[in-house]
Amino acid sequence: MAVDGLTSDQLFIEQESERLTDMLLIVQEQTVEDIYALKKNQTAEQFLIFLSALSIVEIVKSKASNIISMFEKSHGTMLQSIQGFAMLEERTLQSLVDLNKNALISQIENMSSVIKKEIINGVIGGVPPSEILKSVRSQASLSPRQLKTLI
Repeated sequence: MAVDGLTSDQLFIEQESERLTDMLLIVQEQTVEDIYALKKNQTAEQFLIFLSALSIVEIVKSKASNIISMFEKSHGTMLQSIQGFAMLEERTLQSLVDLNKNALISQIENMSSVIKKEIINGVIGGVPPSEILKSVRSQASLSPRQLKTLI
């Protein structure tokens, strides 16, 4: 497949991107459900106090740690699969992988903040976890299509 004169193993890139995106979507869903389940019989006010002390960033990063590792391992291969991509020294390729990995981690941290905000809004509004998840995914940067583009 040619894009601006470049060809690549587009199938490999698409499959890998799809796989990692699906895994990130599962992390979103599990995080919302797991945190919402902690509410139990607490009032909204009690739960909001609890949430304010909870490090959702660390929870999400922990849940996504395998995804980050898989991304790091496959990203160099994805870059090298682009035919016409400049021949790079290993150090330069690793720098590109690190840069993109850091962008992914930044996006995961952003996802954590959005999840926390939407859970708070959902608890206040009495919204079930499925609606909270829809709100999370309605954020432009956290939609399935945007996550796939990031990867």
